[in-house]
Amino acid sequence: MKKMRQTCKSPKEVSGGIEDCLTSLWGCKFRRARKKSPSGFILIVLVLFFSSFNLHAEEIYLKPLEAIRQVFPVGEIIPEKKSIKPEDKARLAKEAGIKILKLDWPFQVIKQGKKIIGYALVDNELGKTEPITYLVTLNPKGEVLMVEILAYRESYGSEVKEKPFLKQFEKKSTYDPLKLDGDITNVTGATYSSKAITRGVKKILVLWEYFYNH
Repeated sequence: MKKMRQTCKSPKEVSGGIEDCLTSLWGCKFRRARKKSPSGFILIVLVLFFSSFNLHAEEIYLKPLEAIRQVFPVGEIIPEKKSIKPEDKARLAKEAGIKILKLDWPFQVIKQGKKIIGYALVDNELGKTEPITYLVTLNPKGEVLMVEILAYRESYGSEVKEKPFLKQFEKKSTYDPLKLDGDITNVTGATYSSKAITRGVKKILVLWEYFYNH
């Protein structure tokens, strides 16, 4: 008995919708590739499999403690959980200019003896598609001492971790507008990430004002 040859149908011959049409065409391509070159067929399958995922390489630059010690080489680092009153959440979000999604914030208070010499907070802010982990350290007056990118996950735009961009935030406080293309210069090719860090720093300044400067 002769084995019947399976033929490939053209899009016009496929009775179903566009999904059936594509399935028929891809099925034909796979069968041809498998017959001509088994190894080539496997390569095609692998390429399609991995291209179906949006892969992002996570770059971890510093641990929080390492970053804090760059600014405060001495002093005791004391974790201090602060909580926003639910009735104040909307007001703070308006002041920060962004949504504040949580009530609890794990500040770090740095003390030398009984004297407070600074504050630090690690947070995440959404870039284009992935969260950016960053640290902000403040002096006792609530002015920014340093902003440091701890982890970056986007496939591009990592230039925001460089000093020329981050140094713009130094000495900023709630009295400054902290506006991209205003007092903060955007990084070309990293607009989403630049916006994320700018609003993140402003948020932390607003939170410090709320918790420590009442």
